[in-house]
Amino acid sequence: MCIRDRLNRALQDSVEVIKLKAHELDIKERDAISQRDSLQKVKNRVATANKNLKAERDRADANAQQSREATHEAVVARRESEKQNALFRALQLAERSMETPNDDTAAVRALEAYQLFLDNDGDPYDPKIYAALELALESYQSNVRKYLHFSPYAMTYDVKNDKASMVSMRGELVRFFTDDNGPQIEVKSSMGSHGNRFVTESPDGKWFLMSGENQRTLQVYDNRNCNLLYTLNGSDGDILSAQAIPSKKIAVAGTITGRVLMWDLNQPNEPPLLLSEGDEEPFTCIALNPKGEMLAYANDLSVVGISGQGLSDTVIFQLSRGAVSSMVFDEKNTKLYVGFKGGEVGIIDIKSNRWIWREEVHKSKVTCMALSPDGQFLATGSLDNTLRLYRLDEFDEPPIIFRGHNGWVTGLAFSKDSKRIYSVAIDQTMREWYTDPETLAEDLGKRLNGKRDIMQQLR
Repeated sequence: MCIRDRLNRALQDSVEVIKLKAHELDIKERDAISQRDSLQKVKNRVATANKNLKAERDRADANAQQSREATHEAVVARRESEKQNALFRALQLAERSMETPNDDTAAVRALEAYQLFLDNDGDPYDPKIYAALELALESYQSNVRKYLHFSPYAMTYDVKNDKASMVSMRGELVRFFTDDNGPQIEVKSSMGSHGNRFVTESPDGKWFLMSGENQRTLQVYDNRNCNLLYTLNGSDGDILSAQAIPSKKIAVAGTITGRVLMWDLNQPNEPPLLLSEGDEEPFTCIALNPKGEMLAYANDLSVVGISGQGLSDTVIFQLSRGAVSSMVFDEKNTKLYVGFKGGEVGIIDIKSNRWIWREEVHKSKVTCMALSPDGQFLATGSLDNTLRLYRLDEFDEPPIIFRGHNGWVTGLAFSKDSKRIYSVAIDQTMREWYTDPETLAEDLGKRLNGKRDIMQQLR
């Protein structure tokens, strides 16, 4: 074989080898692609499995959460049901307390009802719980602070010095105070046979004012010593209501002839300024805010307010018909609380010039109203022989009803700490009432001190 043939043969062998190698590489590449596809499929299956597993886990978690929520709701519902049952039992216990003839047993049941109510988020001012505590305490101590031996027509109270000024239906100006010998009564002056129309305290407590029947004069007294400061003339008829601001030296009065008069007390002998003249409807109620910047007066037809320098320039509201018998401004001068002869109590929003609440709460005329010094309570007295106590932040809740007077309630006032109300009535008593159920319960508890055997027996 020649050299050329050997070269051709070697070349052909090389080509065959190359083809064989190429074929092997092609096979390996296809195997690699196949393996890669298989691996991707495995990955996809793993991802799908993980996704399904996550979905299953999420469903399981959701079911577990729903189960927990359902369990929580069931627990909450059960606890709420238990609370409601406990509150119901407390009310039943309070009713049993009021029906129990034994004083100690009644007191224990009243206290247990009160504590059970508190433990289950009940309102301590619930009228029935409150009434049980009050009735139980009254079995140990009367709420009569003083038997007056006269029928008071009205009362004003100096909370700083624990002194009350009252006018009797006989025309006497009477001072009530407490000294080392206990509660005392002192007659300061008398209008003779003329009865008194009213007595009222200035918003700052420095003065009180009064007027008598057929007198046509307004008398202004110093609240500290009961000395007569001014006798104001110029009215053409009996004065039915009045107010004064000592810092501004002004006094304002409403008359039976339908006029509102204002005196400048720097010139007390000068005739009064005529602020308003109605249609011969008597102005039965006057209210001034403590700073003397706002005046409200009312007759049997409407409530009218005036504000501004000198109290004589701008009418700020004139509202619907209604026989008004009592009014008082709140401390912020945003609301006017109004009592009516028909027993209604209402609230006027001064800025919007509208009633924001009005409801019949007494069975007869509202004779007197007062706001507590801490701004939390409104108290009203009435010819239905009762008082009502409202919490100003819970005005839609039923009021506490104070029963005990055997005659018309003619005056009321709060104590300095707002925890007591003092009231007078034509039953010739001055009574003291609790506004704080905690204090009421504490005082009742003190009466049971040392009587643990009774409490253990009841439990």
